[in-house]
Amino acid sequence: MKYLNSIQIMIKLLACLKMTQVFSNSLIDIQEGKRIYNYFVERYIKQQIKKQRCVQLKLTTSKQKLRRQKSECKQIEQQIRNYQNKLTSMTQTQISQIQDISMISKEQKQ
Repeated sequence: MKYLNSIQIMIKLLACLKMTQVFSNSLIDIQEGKRIYNYFVERYIKQQIKKQRCVQLKLTTSKQKLRRQKSECKQIEQQIRNYQNKLTSMTQTQISQIQDISMISKEQKQ
């Protein structure tokens, strides 16, 4: 009977040991899973940061282009104003010359 009890105890101990091993392996599997999960999360975060930097760079480049275009527009507007002033001045000069010619012509007729 003692022999049977010791065998039963040994079987229970072996079962406990096997359960401990299974549990230990499960913990190792869980830790490995966490490590793999963390790796992919880290990779995803790095990709998102890279994309964000790309977007910021494109935005910065677009802002610079806009500033440049705005500056060019202002220069063109200034040139247009200058030409308008010249044309107005030339037109006024021509009107004055025409008036002078007209006056001279009237004086000559009289």
